[in-house]
Amino acid sequence: MVASFRKNVFWTVLLAAGAFVFSFASQIVISYFYGTSAELDAYWAALAIVNLLIFPIHPFRESLVPEIHRRSLEDSQKNASDYFSKALTLILMIAVVGLGLSFLLPNFLAGLVVSSTSEHLQSLVSQQLLWLAPAIILLALSETFNSLLASYHAVILQSVSRLLAAGSTLVIIAMMAGVVGIHALALGFMGGQLITVIALYMVIRKHGLRYRFAWPTNLGKAFFTLGGALLINYSASQIYSIYEKFIFSGFSKGLISAFQYGVSLTNVLITVLGLSLASVFWPRFLGYAASQDLDKANRDMTIALKMILLGMGVICAIIYCNAETIIDILFFRGAFDSESAIRTSQALRATIFTAIPIAASSILGRALISFGAAKNVMMIGILTAISGLLILYFSQQFNLYEMAILHWLFANVISFAVSGFLFLQLLNRPIKYYLLSCWWVLRFIAMLLIAISINQLLISAFFDGNHGIVIVFISSLLMVICGGVIAYLFGFLRGLPSFAGFAR
Repeated sequence: MVASFRKNVFWTVLLAAGAFVFSFASQIVISYFYGTSAELDAYWAALAIVNLLIFPIHPFRESLVPEIHRRSLEDSQKNASDYFSKALTLILMIAVVGLGLSFLLPNFLAGLVVSSTSEHLQSLVSQQLLWLAPAIILLALSETFNSLLASYHAVILQSVSRLLAAGSTLVIIAMMAGVVGIHALALGFMGGQLITVIALYMVIRKHGLRYRFAWPTNLGKAFFTLGGALLINYSASQIYSIYEKFIFSGFSKGLISAFQYGVSLTNVLITVLGLSLASVFWPRFLGYAASQDLDKANRDMTIALKMILLGMGVICAIIYCNAETIIDILFFRGAFDSESAIRTSQALRATIFTAIPIAASSILGRALISFGAAKNVMMIGILTAISGLLILYFSQQFNLYEMAILHWLFANVISFAVSGFLFLQLLNRPIKYYLLSCWWVLRFIAMLLIAISINQLLISAFFDGNHGIVIVFISSLLMVICGGVIAYLFGFLRGLPSFAGFAR
């Protein structure tokens, strides 16, 4: 139903926007208490280790979604629960191994993330890791339960869970920061995950899934084929993430934190629009894959990508033009000093446009997974990681941190280009379709460059470098008008009205 799809889009984006507000508030609280300190660097590095130890579960939770979706349609609730129990037992076993490694080898793991020239930071990372270790089990559960909601088309509840996690994390950090210092971040993160796990398990129980310990046998070739391919993908991604922290720690104190502020703000945009739309579209692609309806899959993908590029493009351009003012308004207080503000605004400018290719690639990736193209997803992940690693390596060789902070953008642009090519190949479209898509994207980039240039020229001419919330509002309004006019002149708005006639 058209109305049902529109309702899902509306509520998913609205709830994600609520999570955005809480995430924003959390960043403000973090910046007030910790600025861009070595302690905060250590927290982000320890969290990267947690993600390294937990990453093997992500491929299997992704593999579980189509399997449960198929069984929810074809099998009894008991059979679906039996399969769910076996898969979750495997996921929990992997998480327990990660938990054990974090307690047994904290110093070794810290050395993987932090340069040997920063011994004090390594010690701080080891301490933070011991505080964060229990989050490995909680993350395994929350990520698995959240993904399973897509099997039942419960995309709105996915956004509710993100809102719940963001809100509870904010409350815990705000309450505990003055009591336990930097450890409030670990407590807030784990508290948010615990509340989310409880809420999500109650939801999946309502859909008939029950867990009881069952040895993870007979999960099927499809489960391990997709999971194995994604495991290689996630492995490459984790190596990339760890190497990023290692390179940043060698440049200067606070660079990890400054970059992470930029990434956090960018991730808010990715979550609100990109991942929300990906969650809404994923069940549709699962349906198209089951019926092998390639034309409808192509139509939905075209509209989804246009919505992402045009909508997020204007928002990213607004943030780019006003990065310094936004950082000052949000963070310039408490422990967050002028040096922190300069470095963070540079990081925000370097990261913000990454939201576009990541959001687009996430939808393309969901479609490829739905059609069983696991090897393609693996290839994309490896290529993305290699691209980012090379950029980081050369930034270290030439001692250019400005180059280092651009690695995320360039690597994901390459990922988006390859994802689009492989999706069109999946649909058996000739190469001319890819060339036409590239031409569309190049004109879209030209639109952004023109709009940004006009915006900065007019703002600097009439407001003489003034900063403040009023200037941000005027700049935003000007960017929307410029972007809208250029998009209309370039013909980008053509085809979007067909959104009103979505999927019968």
